[in-house]
Amino acid sequence: MTSVLRVLLVGAGGVFGRLLAAQLVEEPGVEPMLAGRTQATLYRVNAGLGRPALQYCLDRDRVSAAEIRRLGAIASSMRRGRSTTAART
Repeated sequence: MTSVLRVLLVGAGGVFGRLLAAQLVEEPGVEPMLAGRTQATLYRVNAGLGRPALQYCLDRDRVSAAEIRRLGAIASSMRRGRSTTAART
């Protein structure tokens, strides 16, 4: 069984976040989870990657505890082998 490391990259829409996302998708066994303030920016970052990544719109000024718990639940379900497509608008 191959182990997958899921990495939540906060700030994926910024300059450094985009560079890190590009590096993460190239790493074997790493599944990036992109988080940023705007969905449109995350779509552009994701479109430029060699393979799609999960993406989450999390604005630090508006994110709720429930949204963060939901993100943890998604990651947990992925660990159990369930397929999840999650993109928030």
